Amino acid sequence: MIFSKHFFTGGGWIDDNFKLYGEEISTAEIALNNNLEIHYLPQLEVSHVEHSSTGTNIWQDWFYHAKETYKYLKKAYL
Repeated sequence: MIFSKHFFTGGGWIDDNFKLYGEEISTAEIALNNNLEIHYLPQLEVSHVEHSSTGTNIWQDWFYHAKETYKYLKKAYL
């Protein structure tokens, strides 16, 4: 995701109250609540190192954090 200055000046913020896999949902809900537009631009390409922050964790840690993120997002946004 790439954020513009307009996202933040329009009331948007980055929710960091979770550890894994909730960025898309939290950003979409924050944008929706602040009447901010989100654009998908397929012509942009971003180089991403897959699982660079999660690749060394054991699966039990990953599962725990994913479950906690789900519970947080459900309570905060859904």
